[in-house]
Amino acid sequence: STRTRNWGVGVLSVFMLSAVVLRLPNLTESIWYDELWSTRIKLGSVRELAFQAIYDIHPPAYSTMMYLWINVFGDSELSVRVPPLLFGIATIVLAYAFANYAAGSKVALLSAFLLVISPVHIWYSQEARQYSMLLFAVLLVVVSKIKLNITRPNQMWFGAYTGAVLLCVFGHYYLVAYVFLI
Repeated sequence: STRTRNWGVGVLSVFMLSAVVLRLPNLTESIWYDELWSTRIKLGSVRELAFQAIYDIHPPAYSTMMYLWINVFGDSELSVRVPPLLFGIATIVLAYAFANYAAGSKVALLSAFLLVISPVHIWYSQEARQYSMLLFAVLLVVVSKIKLNITRPNQMWFGAYTGAVLLCVFGHYYLVAYVFLI
């Protein structure tokens, strides 16, 4: 019903606000070596970015995204940690959407709540590394595939699905197996 849906959206909104509050501390802490490597050392110039994309063993999606981000917003501790924060927050919404489809609104709210308070999810949403982006990409593949299967196909969900698949493939080589299975 509409009342139940509105209540669920209200609770999810409170969860999202709580998630942001739980993830704000430590965003301005000093950058540690892996964060520095994944932001500034690897991304000093377009030439270095291209070299890393060709010769590095790591896929180029996160490095490319961070290169673009840093050139627009700078490379402060806070700035380089905002993208993982945004991916982490968006992942909570996707977890809710998937659980709502698979098991109903009560389970969806529980799933969202567990991600909101998950210490591991909080940690990776505060760290300038690709992990929250990867979880976001996998969940976006799943949710967009479900939407394509249950609704009349539209360009928005096809675009989300295609973009998420590419983000998985160029985000981490292990995710190719998940995409293949989905």
